[in-house]
Amino acid sequence: MEIHEKQSTQLDEILRHLVNTGKPTDLKTINTELFPDDSYESCLSLFYILKEYYPSLLYPKTDIDEELFWATEYVKAFLNEGGFSKIYKNEYEKIKRQDEKENLDLEKLKYEVKNAKRIYKTYWLTFTFALIALAVSLFNLIKGFFN
Repeated sequence: MEIHEKQSTQLDEILRHLVNTGKPTDLKTINTELFPDDSYESCLSLFYILKEYYPSLLYPKTDIDEELFWATEYVKAFLNEGGFSKIYKNEYEKIKRQDEKENLDLEKLKYEVKNAKRIYKTYWLTFTFALIALAVSLFNLIKGFFN
């Protein structure tokens, strides 16, 4: 589930409202009481996020609609554990770490390419020195063997 920061705080606010009132409510009430500046459609999207969350946060468990719903017993524990704000924070941290990892991988790749180019440019030079060293060693070995 991908939610942004504003949605996470709004979802927690809705759940707190449902727990505090302890009675069934509808989406129009949520929209007018909690988020009067937001559109009904944005509140509807929040409702569907709550509806689809597992384990279920809203009653009734079957045929939940925006006309009448209330909080389950699990909501208090869910809010106590941090609620949707904690979910958002964890997702944000995960995305941030992923971005840092991608940046480090890109930097590492740049160094590897630079190193591969350096090796390619100096390959024949070092190979030539190795052959010269082999020839000198063989010459000294044969010279020492016959003397």
